[in-house]
Amino acid sequence: MDYYCYDYRKLSFAECFTATRGFGSIVLLFCKLFRIRLHLRGVFRYARPVGSCLVELGQLPSYAGETIDRAREKLGELGFISPQYFSMADPVSVIALCGCVMRHESGNAAAVALVARAASTQPPTVRDFTTVVSITKDNRILETTNQGAHFRSPPHVEARYIGGAAIERLWRVHEKRLAEPGSESLPVATSADAMDMFDRMERESFDMGVARGVYRRVTEEELSAERKRLGIVYADAAVSDAEFESSDAEGGLMDQPVVQVDEEEQGNDETQDQQLLHEIERVLNHTTGAGSKAMLFVISAILFLGAGSALWSWETTVSLIPILLIHELGHYVAMRRLKYRNLRMLFLPMLGAAVMGRNFNVSGWKKVVVALAGPVPGIFLAILFGVIGINTRTEWMVNTALLAFVLNGINLLPFLPMDGGHIVHTTLFSRHGFLDLVFRLIATAAFIVGAILFGDFVFWFLAAVMVSATPAVIRTGRIVSRLSKVGLQSGGEDDNTIPAQAALAIANEIRATTPRPLPVRLVAERTLEIYERVTAQPPSGWQTAGLLAIHGVSFVVAIVGLFVLVVYRHGG
Repeated sequence: MDYYCYDYRKLSFAECFTATRGFGSIVLLFCKLFRIRLHLRGVFRYARPVGSCLVELGQLPSYAGETIDRAREKLGELGFISPQYFSMADPVSVIALCGCVMRHESGNAAAVALVARAASTQPPTVRDFTTVVSITKDNRILETTNQGAHFRSPPHVEARYIGGAAIERLWRVHEKRLAEPGSESLPVATSADAMDMFDRMERESFDMGVARGVYRRVTEEELSAERKRLGIVYADAAVSDAEFESSDAEGGLMDQPVVQVDEEEQGNDETQDQQLLHEIERVLNHTTGAGSKAMLFVISAILFLGAGSALWSWETTVSLIPILLIHELGHYVAMRRLKYRNLRMLFLPMLGAAVMGRNFNVSGWKKVVVALAGPVPGIFLAILFGVIGINTRTEWMVNTALLAFVLNGINLLPFLPMDGGHIVHTTLFSRHGFLDLVFRLIATAAFIVGAILFGDFVFWFLAAVMVSATPAVIRTGRIVSRLSKVGLQSGGEDDNTIPAQAALAIANEIRATTPRPLPVRLVAERTLEIYERVTAQPPSGWQTAGLLAIHGVSFVVAIVGLFVLVVYRHGG
């Protein structure tokens, strides 16, 4: 059997915006520009003839039967007759298609009412659309559909996309197209003709995707890994493609169990949960290779240099790099000592640098230590450079110390996403969802005030990030509050795992409170984020007092050091 996956790097720039919506289009464009391959879950089968997948209306899946029947009634009112139903499903494929093919009584067109179910989101995304098709005598395929524009059409397929249009409007538009000069259609005399037209359109589109590389055939190893992820083992590995195809139409092999699924995966919801647990395990066990980490660091540093030199100057940008490195190395060492996993360091153009890692069931005081480990060493080195620079009258050392005091002092401000914000949030405001929201709103207001006073776009950017994240913060806070009252099973301290029962409970809350389906990877990431918050243990009273004292003293030292250096420079 031939299975394929998507390679979005092969899309045109225009297709990056039509293949998906919203932020996803920006992600696709970024991946295309930097030749990044997206590791998306799920494979799909090569398009099969509709005639090999015919079923009765009552045999259509529950999520599609009513939708297709309504579309059939509307098409019947417009003169479409002889409905034939089909269902294309495969236990390995991430996409399932089912629908109804009809021909028009005039004999010049066919219509297909389709329902597509994508299991790559939690819960699965279900979309329906209708397409009217004709083939002209000069071998052109005229397609009129209310599906949104997706990938580029083959040369012989002239597609007209009218997103969200009613079926009546589709037929009116298609009739006008048929009335245009040179658009006389070939006759559609039988249901088989209608199905052949649809098959030809789908096959040409699919073959073009394969030729362009948008669809890439998966290897046997990749297919085996996908089957293992889904818990699927084929009952007879010797079943050939021809036997499988003929079984659909003749009822031979399809009457036998083609797949065996583990008992705990029986049922749609349980299969979704199993996929989610596999994805969580993959996220937890994922480790970026040393080469990839180094490349990420080097590329981000180059981007930082380029953007910084355009915004500030080469001298300022170059002097920032060692200061940021010392700051982030402090975070890195602390996270490594406290057993954080998959650590990665990178520069953020025009914003600074960051170290990323993950740890669960970690005590709150350890999180604060990680936050302090960046600015405190930076302030200490600023003092050292400042003292040496003043005594030796070395201008570059004084300037470096001045810049280090400014950066690390700003980083200790009690606003997220600064280190100081994380310190205050972990010690005080993480104890209640309402306090967490208030703290974030205060930070947003502070950034807006800073943007107005200083006219710096960075403040506007941070304010925009905080505002855009507010709805998710509210939803997450409610989930954390509910689950905290119920109580979740958790691992021991510094145990970087999540119990399956806790993961599924969190995932169910995410699905219930999210207005739209989410990719499995995103559900897994949010599940881990919420689990970390639910199981987080704020520092004790004495720990809170001591850590806040270190934070306050460090901030005061940075302000005093900055004041001394400014006075020295003006006095000098």
